[in-house]
Amino acid sequence: MTQERIRKNDSLESTVGRLQMDMKTSHGKYSSLVDDLAYLTKNDLKGIIGKLNNELDPTVYDNFNQIFEKIENVLHDMEDIHVDMEEVVSLIGGLEFSTTSTVDKLYSILRDQESQQGRLTQEITMLKNELPSIQDNDSVEITQFKENLVEFQYEFSRFQDYIIDAVPRISKLFIELDDEEKRGVKYGSKGI
Repeated sequence: MTQERIRKNDSLESTVGRLQMDMKTSHGKYSSLVDDLAYLTKNDLKGIIGKLNNELDPTVYDNFNQIFEKIENVLHDMEDIHVDMEEVVSLIGGLEFSTTSTVDKLYSILRDQESQQGRLTQEITMLKNELPSIQDNDSVEITQFKENLVEFQYEFSRFQDYIIDAVPRISKLFIELDDEEKRGVKYGSKGI
């Protein structure tokens, strides 16, 4: 949807409402994927880590590969939704009444999410690449692999906390946006 079409076809109020709903829907899908990632990380991955001793059983190796693949797929889906959220924020920035401050705060939240998500993607890629090298059952490499798995879980927990904290922050910004929209309608109707 282009900014020009928004301005010509919709009232300011309905545009803001739709953009707010689009952002809420996209962030809801994103949060849902974070829940999927939590299940994979805190349930499936943690369960396999417990089976990792000083040797890497072929079944455990296959389980790691499968879980890493699932985690990568979820992270990829999150990237797609992140693009949608950035598009919504871009459209908000194109509205006549929106202030740079509100849009910048929304972008800041999205950049932080993207940065933390990028760290998770790098770590899971590193773990996936390490996996074949520990098949020799070198206890030193397995110990390092376990430490890296724990670090991934820690990074994920930080990311999950950030996502949970972002929900009320985004809601608050949309309240600010609503106030800006009301002021814009008020001043627009007075011909100022």
